Amino acid sequence: MKRYSTALLALFACGSLHRLAVAAPPERLELGSNSSCPSAAEVIEELTPLLPHTRIQPSSSEETTPSSARASIDDEGELVHVRVAGQERAFRDPARSCRERARTAAVFIGLVLDPPILPEIERPAPAAPPPPERPEPKSSAPSTPLTLQLGPLLEAAPVSDAAQVPLAGGFGGRIAWGRELGLSAGAAFLLPTRLALPQADARLVWLPFDLALRVSHEIEAIALAAELGPDLSLLFVSGERVKNPRTSTRLELGVRGAVSLTWSMSTHLGAFITLFGVWRPKPYEFRVNPELESGTTPPLWVGASLGLSFRTR
Repeated sequence: MKRYSTALLALFACGSLHRLAVAAPPERLELGSNSSCPSAAEVIEELTPLLPHTRIQPSSSEETTPSSARASIDDEGELVHVRVAGQERAFRDPARSCRERARTAAVFIGLVLDPPILPEIERPAPAAPPPPERPEPKSSAPSTPLTLQLGPLLEAAPVSDAAQVPLAGGFGGRIAWGRELGLSAGAAFLLPTRLALPQADARLVWLPFDLALRVSHEIEAIALAAELGPDLSLLFVSGERVKNPRTSTRLELGVRGAVSLTWSMSTHLGAFITLFGVWRPKPYEFRVNPELESGTTPPLWVGASLGLSFRTR
């Protein structure tokens, strides 16, 4: 039986004795054991210092008196039963350490016959109840951000049939969904563009729409993004500086690619700049006069857009 069993026994016995009235230890104690492990002599040797005012003797002694307190120890193999003053405890000791058995039995008997008197502890005044805790908001998975970009744009056609480089300006809007990988869609309204052709002039108006796959990466307050996808434009063409001018409408299909940089000024507000290009593989061969071939729309446009960006988190 391990040595710390004595301390555990003391705590356990103290807890069970709080109902007993405080009384002086007996003058005599008769102690008997049915085994030599532990023997009565071994228990008396350990118990004598615990009950210095009690005369302890084996129960077989000739000096036994009817007024003496009695204690018995029964060895039942792995268990040791100790009985004294109506109290009983059983201790398990598979190792059969006789000295530890004697010490454990002595401590239990001493606590029963001479329990310690502890000073009464004044209970502290009840503390004020703590303020009610506010329930923490439930953490949820981060939502997918939605970004809206609005601003003016300007684009030019480096290759065309016109005498001067065609320019087109207007206002555009774009909405993007996703973090690192997402989708985006854009639309713009472009002011009329004039193509100065050798035989006649053409007045062009585009209303472009596009859908793109978007890849983005954020570095602190800076977000970089790249987009690529189809572009569909509604084109209105009318002739100028020619007799019998003609107006026609056409849908032009192309491919749009762009790179953009966004600087976040706050959680939801930022500023952006975008560089883009639109390639239309089949330019429109238009006629500003029924009998006069005038030219084709430019196949390539490059431009830039800047403005404000609004984002949900």
